[in-house]
Amino acid sequence: MDKNTFTPEGVTGAGEPTDMFYRSDVTGPQGAHYELLREAHHSEIDVKRAKAYLKNNFDTVSIKIIKEKEILIIM
Repeated sequence: MDKNTFTPEGVTGAGEPTDMFYRSDVTGPQGAHYELLREAHHSEIDVKRAKAYLKNNFDTVSIKIIKEKEILIIM
């Protein structure tokens, strides 16, 4: 994964403005590392909700927050 681009694999919900895009990198049988894209309108509550979504739905090894201004989004 290139830290200067973000190609989302999914979204943490049904596509509401509070949901966050994510991408992952499988590390092995224990699960995957996830990166959440935090856009300017996301609050701390949105981040907590997105982390909970990933932990509840996937084998999550770690979660990193990527701020929108740090990357170029590719869709």
